[in-house]
Amino acid sequence: MEALKTRYIYESVPVDTQLTYDIIKANPILGVGYTSPLGEFIGDSEYLVAMHHGGIVSLLLKLSLIVFLLFVSLKRQDKFFLGIIVACLITGFALPALYSDIFIVLIGAYISYAIFYEELNRY
Repeated sequence: MEALKTRYIYESVPVDTQLTYDIIKANPILGVGYTSPLGEFIGDSEYLVAMHHGGIVSLLLKLSLIVFLLFVSLKRQDKFFLGIIVACLITGFALPALYSDIFIVLIGAYISYAIFYEELNRY
C-alpha cells in the first residue's frame, strides 16, 4: 500500500509528478496530448499517462479496452490471455504497460496463436 501512496497521493509524490497532477487538474476532460507544458514527468502510471494525454475521455477508452479484453478472455475461457490482461492491468499502476513493447508482442503472439488455432479447428 505504501507504494501506491508514493504514486497517487499528491503530497507524497515527487515535484515533477505533482506537476503532472496539476496538468491533469487543469485539463481534466481532454488532457494536453503528448506535450509536456510544465516539464512534468510523464510515464509513472498507465492511468496517469492516459489522464495527462487525453483526460477522462482517454482514461475511459483505455478502461473500456481493458474491460472488453477481460470479457473476451472470460467468454472464451482463455486463461493465458486473461493472465496477460490482468498482469498488464496490475502493472499499469506502476508503468505504462498497455502500450509497452512487451505487451504489444504478447498480444500479437496471442492473436496469431488464436487465428492459427481457429484455422486448425475448422477442419
